[in-house]
Amino acid sequence: MYFDVSPAPQGWVRPSTPTILDLHSFPGFEAKLIHVLLGLSDIFEINSGSKVIQKINWAILGKTTPRRDKNAIKRELANQTIDSEGLNVYLTRNLNQSDLFKELFDEYARFFYYSSKGRHVQGFLHIYRILERISYSFPILYAARSNDYKGTFAELRGFITSPKDGELAFFRKFLNKFIDNSILKTAIKLDISSNQISNRPQHFNTLKSLLLPKYITNESADAWIEINQEKVLDVLITLRNRYFHFMSGNDDNLTGNDLPDPDEFFKVINPIFINWITYIYFRIIEELH
Repeated sequence: MYFDVSPAPQGWVRPSTPTILDLHSFPGFEAKLIHVLLGLSDIFEINSGSKVIQKINWAILGKTTPRRDKNAIKRELANQTIDSEGLNVYLTRNLNQSDLFKELFDEYARFFYYSSKGRHVQGFLHIYRILERISYSFPILYAARSNDYKGTFAELRGFITSPKDGELAFFRKFLNKFIDNSILKTAIKLDISSNQISNRPQHFNTLKSLLLPKYITNESADAWIEINQEKVLDVLITLRNRYFHFMSGNDDNLTGNDLPDPDEFFKVINPIFINWITYIYFRIIEELH
């Protein structure tokens, strides 16, 4: 499968002074990705011609539904600390990273595609692949542009060469530099109350098992668990390790008894993951521009 954004609308005319952010004048993959993540462009699967509606702005925590018109990009960026001019500067500087953003666009497109088909387990796999690409690539880009050149690269080298750490550990540390502590400490509900009644006890217990007790700030049995936003990635990574890295004899493995309906479980938790990762991505753009 191959994916692209919505084609230019009928009657579209190329601006006399187009910018890199202009989706149809300079169709770079990061510009396409930004339009999709802001909810300003749908996705097309090229071979089949099928369309995936994407009208959610995932760059805002809690997500919103934007109004699409000629001022949409400026209006949606009003919720960010970077404006369209700053975003154009960033995209111009980042043109040599086209392969990375081609991969990221494809991973996001596949997440939205499989989610639209109700295949939420498969959607989760692409969320994790997005996280891996961002967690390794963006800290390196940040290190290359940091004012503390020597200190930042020494820190980067230590994480990459350490046998017990890696790019995700490095990424976690850099979150403290990108994101305000008040946001990291904001409460978020992992809510499975929409799951079938018969599945809720198992799904709730599985969700709770992904967290250390000290991470849980509140809960309602068989319905939801509340944690701080900064722990969302820990849930994502632990879930990936215990459900997809199945090893015989490992008591932590998640089985069919733990998740009787995996697609139902991932359907309600995937949006929290993709919202947080996208929010982080836009904070990194702000730092890099």
